Amino acid sequence: MELRRLRYFLVLADEGHFGRAARSLGIAQSALSQQIQVLERELEAQLFDRSGRQVGLTPAGEVLQRAATDILRDVERAMQETRAVARGQAGTLRVGHTRSAPDGAAPGIIAEFRRQYPDVGITLVTGYTGRNVADLRAGTLDAAFVRPPLPESADLNCLVVEREALIVVLPSEHQLCAHHEVLAEQLRSERIIGWPEANAPGLYHYISQMLWGGDGPKVAVEEPDEEHMVRAVARGEGIAICFERKLRSISVPGFVLRPFRRPVPMGDLALAWRDGPGAYALPRLVSIARKWSARLAG
Repeated sequence: MELRRLRYFLVLADEGHFGRAARSLGIAQSALSQQIQVLERELEAQLFDRSGRQVGLTPAGEVLQRAATDILRDVERAMQETRAVARGQAGTLRVGHTRSAPDGAAPGIIAEFRRQYPDVGITLVTGYTGRNVADLRAGTLDAAFVRPPLPESADLNCLVVEREALIVVLPSEHQLCAHHEVLAEQLRSERIIGWPEANAPGLYHYISQMLWGGDGPKVAVEEPDEEHMVRAVARGEGIAICFERKLRSISVPGFVLRPFRRPVPMGDLALAWRDGPGAYALPRLVSIARKWSARLAG
C-alpha cells in the first residue's frame, strides 16, 4: 500500500467529490479515480459509495479514514524527527564529565548546548580521564571532558577549553603556611598525598615532571579523589597538589591552601571525541566547545 494513495483517499473523503478532490491534489480526475480503484483492490473493500453526485464513505472507508489519518500523522512525525536528528537538532548525546572539574567550562558548555538544542537528550556520565578515554574508544561515549595530555591519543581529537592553576594543600600547622606563595623547589623533600596514576596518566606524569623533575615525588599516601586527599592532608600525612576549583566544595578543617609563585603550574581541561560515524549532534557540541577554546586563546 502506497502512502500516496492513502493521501488521495483522505482528500477525497474530505471533499466528497472526485472533481474537487482532483483539483485539490493537482491531478486529473481520471488518475484519482484509478488510484482509488487500485487501493480498493488492494484492500479488497469498497471504500466509497458512488451512487449519488457526492461520494460518501462506506463503513469500511470510515475504518480506513481513522487508520490512514493516524498512519500519515505518524509518518510525518517520523520524518520530522529523522530530519532533526540528521541535522543534529534531536537525538541523544552521551558525554563524560571528569570528576576533577565539577564547575567551570565543562558544565558551561553543556548548559549552552542545552539552551541551543533543547530537543537533544544528553546522557551525562561522570568518571576520571582514564575511564572516559576508555569509554570513548569503546563507543559508549560520544565525547568526554578529560585532563590532557592523553598518552597514545592519535585516534582522538582533543580541544582545550579551560586552563586551571594548580595549588598546594598544606596541613594547617605546616611550616610552609607562613609563606604567601610556594616554590616548587620547596616541595622536593615533602611527603606527597597523591591520586592514582590511572585516573589521568598524562596529567600525572606532566605534574610530576613539572614539579619534581626526573626523580618524581615521594608519594606517601595514594587516595582515590581530592576529598580523600584533603582529609589525609588535614591529618598531617603529607601535602597535596590539586586544582583549586575542585577544593571549593570540600569542607574539611585542618588544611591551608597556598598558591605557587610565578610561573604558576597549570593544568588543562579538554573535550575529547573520535572522528567517524557517531551522534549527529556531536559536531554541534564541538562547535560550542571551539568557541570556549577561542575565548581561552584570546
